[in-house]
Amino acid sequence: MKVNEEGVRDRALAELQQMPPIALEVAPIQLLAMCGAVQLALRHPQFPDEAGRLLRMTVKDIQDAMPPGIADAIERGWTEDPGFFVPR
Repeated sequence: MKVNEEGVRDRALAELQQMPPIALEVAPIQLLAMCGAVQLALRHPQFPDEAGRLLRMTVKDIQDAMPPGIADAIERGWTEDPGFFVPR
């Protein structure tokens, strides 16, 4: 049985569209790591286009909120080989 046969996906999307923005408090290093993970995932040829557009917008919003040095690091993550990694 597929998930959407019972309308679960449709109900979840409807609920998401009615929710106000969510504020999270996370360390900047966590955001940088998340941006890098998203950028890596978006390179996968089978990544869904619609989800990819939403994630690109989200990473760009994070990038715009960062100081210039971190924003530049995120920008480098859009290239094939950014040449650096986030330490563990």
